[in-house]
Amino acid sequence: MTTPSATEQTNRNDRLESYGNRLKFIAMEWTLIIGWLVTLLVIWRVTFMTLAERFLPIPAVRLAVIFGILFLTIGCVAALAITGFWLRMNPYTETTFKRWLKALLWLGGAAAVGRIIVWLLVEGVVG
Repeated sequence: MTTPSATEQTNRNDRLESYGNRLKFIAMEWTLIIGWLVTLLVIWRVTFMTLAERFLPIPAVRLAVIFGILFLTIGCVAALAITGFWLRMNPYTETTFKRWLKALLWLGGAAAVGRIIVWLLVEGVVG
């Protein structure tokens, strides 16, 4: 696919969005935002706490969990900030729908890795 010329890009940006297009974009954006919140602040929090409890001595677990939550929260803020920009990136080399599907795959992969780590450690497969 070719990159649009400056004139085509200006014409595309000058057009007003319909309510339907805007609602579709907002729905896509919020599915990713909620997905990153759940993945990083729920699934990866549990994963990190499981790893800390399993492999660190008891006095170090509390500090590790505090720093883990801090870094996961920072990561969540970064993911939320990047989400909208990434969906709207220019030039339009692929459709917003394809970018959204790609983001859902990354999100699903991140969630799956976290759940697999917890499953392996809790079920006693590792260690």
